[in-house]
Amino acid sequence: MEGVYCRKTTAEDYDDVISVRENVYNGLDYIPSRYHKFLEFSTGFGGFIDNTMVSFMFATVINDGQSILTHSMRIRKEYERQGLATKTRNYCMQNMSSEAHEKVFVILSSSILEKVLRQTPAHVVFQRNIATFKSTKAAIQTVSMPKSMSASLKNVDEAYLRDVFRHQRACAYLFPENKMILSRLPYKLMPSNIKHIIRPETEILASPNELAFCKDGSLMISAAIKDKCAAGTTMFLDIFGDISDEKNITEHVFEQTKRLSVNCDEDSLMMYLTFPTQQNCDTLFRVLSEYTWTMVEQNIMYGLEQSI
Repeated sequence: MEGVYCRKTTAEDYDDVISVRENVYNGLDYIPSRYHKFLEFSTGFGGFIDNTMVSFMFATVINDGQSILTHSMRIRKEYERQGLATKTRNYCMQNMSSEAHEKVFVILSSSILEKVLRQTPAHVVFQRNIATFKSTKAAIQTVSMPKSMSASLKNVDEAYLRDVFRHQRACAYLFPENKMILSRLPYKLMPSNIKHIIRPETEILASPNELAFCKDGSLMISAAIKDKCAAGTTMFLDIFGDISDEKNITEHVFEQTKRLSVNCDEDSLMMYLTFPTQQNCDTLFRVLSEYTWTMVEQNIMYGLEQSI
């Protein structure tokens, strides 16, 4: 497309970035609340026609500098299907780390996945369940932890996560995708990625079991980030471990939900949940229902890699 130029974006471009597209991800777009935070460790790229931003995306160097994670792509509606996404991505690749040899990205639609696999040499490296739920602050505040259980979860810090990544059995059990996937962003289990995972805005909790005993299904990790989205205050919650373990699921859902509702200004609440495939979801969905969460939609997330 002629007349388009690209450049890196800055904090001053916030209003233009937000104006590119409304109702992204059905109102569950976290860029309006995370844009400035992402700029601390990611690079934004915008495509412009005259002085109007018509495309935007983020890119982050991860995996010991070997991969470029691209995400949050959006195109102004009236400029769709004119090659802007390709042009913006190409500019991004030209201006990111010269040491990286692969591009990493996530697709949330099977129809888009089929198109990408036909048109590019990208290949699928993992799949993960995603589901959207809704509730209200008023409803959640009426629920209490069952007396038979006690919330004794640990706050996960860099040292704890470093130990997990060193523990082969724990990694195989918690992260069958061989990645830790937070808010649709996949990171290989490398110490250099911990700075992207342990962030002030992220609540990461672990069951208080020793790593050595993870084989019996007693270890679980959950990671949550609260964002103000168009659809309402939203918790992006990622669960790692055996989702059929009722005790662990109950403790994590209760504690993360409680933290979400604290200091929440509005009553409408949303949850964007990711959890492992090839596991029975019945216990997880029943516990969420007991804690007043109603499912809105369920789908599959596809993680892809492509050589560059």
